[in-house]
Amino acid sequence: MNADLGEFVSTIYPCKFESQKVQAADVPKALAKLTHAETLGPTGPSIPLLAAQAFLIELSSIMLGKENRGILIPPDILHLAGRRPHRSHSHIPVSLALINLRLWSKKSGGIPPKSYVTVEADIAVALVSLLRRCFPDDDIFVATPHRIQRDAVKMALRKALDDETLEESLGRLSISDEYARHGVTVETIERLQGSEAPFVICLFSTPISSPDHLGFLLERRRLNVAISRTKTLCIVISSDAVLSPPTRALANETTTKGYAFLKEYQRRSWCYELPLEV
Repeated sequence: MNADLGEFVSTIYPCKFESQKVQAADVPKALAKLTHAETLGPTGPSIPLLAAQAFLIELSSIMLGKENRGILIPPDILHLAGRRPHRSHSHIPVSLALINLRLWSKKSGGIPPKSYVTVEADIAVALVSLLRRCFPDDDIFVATPHRIQRDAVKMALRKALDDETLEESLGRLSISDEYARHGVTVETIERLQGSEAPFVICLFSTPISSPDHLGFLLERRRLNVAISRTKTLCIVISSDAVLSPPTRALANETTTKGYAFLKEYQRRSWCYELPLEV
């Protein structure tokens, strides 16, 4: 794992994780090719795709040592290797990123959970399609706490395969439960344990801050397994209900420890605030 990821994972272990490699220089260069001027289809790109594109382009700029334009919120804790490019490397290694999904609706009654899960899945698929375009030979994991999230992402992927906007990026994408040599695996976190991929997208967002809901989502072991699957770049998709819940929602010590772990990830990540109307 890269130095910033290893340093983060070390926060819950007595031993320090040593960096095993440095992020390849072609990562930011490949992401930088996702220019805003690129044509993504005859009907134009979707809002989730545009948002994912802007996020990845700005992340590549940070990696290349360019000035932050304010699109991403910088980490509170910046790894020493992430402050400037080392003289022996052409870029700043960045392994930790977070998208804060802020959904809102003009309709009374709030956002139905099913609609929320659908939008979360659309964002994940947009990220998958763009990462596949940049890194066609690398594996991508989409790690979900709940089966309903897994099924929503798989459904969104199947829909995307029929969309001319995404078809070229996804190519012959296998979305079966079997692991492809170079493809995308969408699965619950428990079933991904023991495996790794260069790119991992973790879905930890919800509109609900109830103790029962967060008790499952904010289980520290589950968070650690999901995040530590990555070898190059981890993107956590979360929400205010998870990142800033009411005190009463942190009902026990287990949930509190998980919450502290996720907040530590946020403090070390480049964060993207993403408001979307549902």
